[in-house]
Amino acid sequence: MDIHNLKTVACYNSRLLLRSWMFRLFLLLLFLIVILYQVLAQTNIFYGVNSGLVTLSSYLPHENAYLFTILQIVPLIFLAGSFLGKERKMDSMDTVYYRPESNADYVVGMMLGFTKTFMTMAGISLVIGMLLHIFASESPFNFWLYPFYWFTMIFPALVFALGFSFFIHTWVRHRGLSILILLVVFGVFLFQLGKVREGLFDPFGLSLPNAFSEVTGHPGMPLYLMQRVCWLFVGMGFAGLAVLMFQRLPNRPVNRKRVMIVAVGCLVLGVLFGGVVYMARENVKNIRELYAETYNKYQKFPKGNVVSNTLEVEQKGNVLSGKSTLLVKNQGDQELSEIILYLNPALVVSAIKEGETGVAFERENQVIRVARKLLPGEEVELTVEYSGGIDERVCYLDVDFDKLFQLQPIPGHSSTAGKRFAFVGDDFTVLTPECLWYPVARPSVNPASPYDVLPDFTSYSLQVSSTDGRTVIAPGKRETKEGRVCFTGDIPLPGMGLCIGNFEKYDLVVDSTLYELYLFAGHGKLLRGFEEIRDSIPAIIRDARYNVEEQMGITYPYSQLTLVETPVSFSGFARPNKGGSEMAQPGMLFLPERGIGMWNDYKAEVAFRK
Repeated sequence: MDIHNLKTVACYNSRLLLRSWMFRLFLLLLFLIVILYQVLAQTNIFYGVNSGLVTLSSYLPHENAYLFTILQIVPLIFLAGSFLGKERKMDSMDTVYYRPESNADYVVGMMLGFTKTFMTMAGISLVIGMLLHIFASESPFNFWLYPFYWFTMIFPALVFALGFSFFIHTWVRHRGLSILILLVVFGVFLFQLGKVREGLFDPFGLSLPNAFSEVTGHPGMPLYLMQRVCWLFVGMGFAGLAVLMFQRLPNRPVNRKRVMIVAVGCLVLGVLFGGVVYMARENVKNIRELYAETYNKYQKFPKGNVVSNTLEVEQKGNVLSGKSTLLVKNQGDQELSEIILYLNPALVVSAIKEGETGVAFERENQVIRVARKLLPGEEVELTVEYSGGIDERVCYLDVDFDKLFQLQPIPGHSSTAGKRFAFVGDDFTVLTPECLWYPVARPSVNPASPYDVLPDFTSYSLQVSSTDGRTVIAPGKRETKEGRVCFTGDIPLPGMGLCIGNFEKYDLVVDSTLYELYLFAGHGKLLRGFEEIRDSIPAIIRDARYNVEEQMGITYPYSQLTLVETPVSFSGFARPNKGGSEMAQPGMLFLPERGIGMWNDYKAEVAFRK
């Protein structure tokens, strides 16, 4: 291909596209829809709708890119046929059409012209959205999200839509039939295949987990980028096939073999990137099945009970180091030939000791077989030392894979947040009993018989060191000793949760119960609306607690209730056999980031009342 010819074709095509009444009409409608929607639904111009306070920084840029990506499809379908078809009226493109450039120069140049024009329009749309974001919304602002969505969401979708449209128009060679085929195919992608395999077959990237947390960022950047590159190469491959099928006699015949190699190469690369995404998903599924089989294998083995568990934990980066001192008791009526413990597969056990004596053990995935017999009624104190990461694939093994990872939009958003079940990092750490971050004697799930699970109530104490000034949150009475944060439970608990991060703390004592709220640093403005009802808050809490206890027929058993803000992608799963979700821990509730889907936009409500 000749660079000069490419520039010439792209320049003429871009100019002609801007003169097209069809393009101008589509562009006007597109901008009206995008801007009106954002003004009416996402800005504080109309306070009674949305002030932007209870939203993410990715809310406005993603919605702008989302709408532009969808709305650009229709004009692309019609304009591609109009500009490629020879039946169009005489225009300035004829000065190029009859020049001695190859078909590759002509088709690729036209594609570059379309891409330049539409990407420029997308950039203008995003700039308008950015101005609305800055001056008409209280949503947190992150400049880099705008070029991110422009390049990773709109660009691959545009290249695929163009390449596939060119291919269909040059293959079918009937404008009306080509448009009908494209409308049907793109409609199937949009409404049927988009959410299949967690968005793998979504060339426009609309259903992919794509919301950014202010704390932990994107929920799965590597797989997201590979999926976008997959459809980018597929679009380029279809454009190459369009060159081969383009019915025009060039003065410079193109090397069809070379074009075929490039086209097929792009398609193969697209399939390979898509295959990596698919295999990553299948690997998660296979590993989960392996862990489930391990649970089932040891389900009928007699087990002990953990009477007490003293945990000493240190977190640095993505590594969690722990020392657990367990008092294990055989409460059954038969001798235990060995002690079965469960621990996250990514945590490597360095030693198990009884007193100062090492005890032999074997490891099979999440199961630890300790070579220590235990007579009925006998107790033994074991110390387990371990370190490593957290494998989230061991969580929720009693839930169907497709159901567990089903894509669900964030309330009030078009984007999805992905699903994470644990975090370990310097920015934020959250661990629940579901991820087996400390050794237990009773499995948290029974994949073969989900309702056949008995909780093991244990007296926990926890010591966390080297927090670097971050706040540590866990159930129990909190004390600070020699640089360590210690928690001691008042009563035996079915499990222990842990959260470490940079938080702002708000607390209140009502009827001898301590109520704590931990928000991410800088999120305190979410509580401004409570200033008006400050004196009424104790009565509101008292009435709410009474109503809940009355409905459930039980009394709240803990001396405190702690509410903790967590990243938007942190997920739990409500299971009837568990009686709740991992988002609710003993004495502790996890809230979604910025209260999305749970908290009211008080500024919008106040403005609406006025």
